[in-house]
Amino acid sequence: MLGADSYLHAETFAWLERNRRFAQPGVRSGFTPGEGVGALELMSPGLRRRLHLPRLAAVRGASTAQEQLLRDSDTGSLGVGMTRAVQGAVSGLELPREGADVVYADLNGERYRSEEWGFVALRAPSAWKSAGYKAPSDCWGDVGAAFGALGSILAIRAFARGYARGPRALVMAGSDSGLRGAMVLQAPQVS
Repeated sequence: MLGADSYLHAETFAWLERNRRFAQPGVRSGFTPGEGVGALELMSPGLRRRLHLPRLAAVRGASTAQEQLLRDSDTGSLGVGMTRAVQGAVSGLELPREGADVVYADLNGERYRSEEWGFVALRAPSAWKSAGYKAPSDCWGDVGAAFGALGSILAIRAFARGYARGPRALVMAGSDSGLRGAMVLQAPQVS
């Protein structure tokens, strides 16, 4: 899995500014643009063993869905697409016991996405043990398409370094085009 994206270009900055999406004084729902690249190597347990690679995490579920009510819709998002992605990703878990201990979300300060999260939190409460989330965009800026891989790397490093809240993490992200995705990762020491 590979993701790379960048908002750091003069024309993109001008477009963000024209559309009142660039975080600055007087723009209440803007975001800080960023750039990033991340990659994960996903493989079967058999291939991993043949290559003598350590198990860093297991993917317990992953799903995508399409959000129909985009930012320019009359109602804004009601979170239907992200709810479907989350429900698909957790469908193989024994809920609520195996709910995510932490959620890594690509929320960036834009009201549209924050409202979407509110609807998802109300519709899928057994998917996680707490409705709190980590939104690295407050440190990184919005890294766009790189977030899926980078959010997963954050979860994997938390497992490896021993500061994860528990053995399962949910990584969720969405795009302006409406694509929504969610993936559940599990620490390697959990069977």
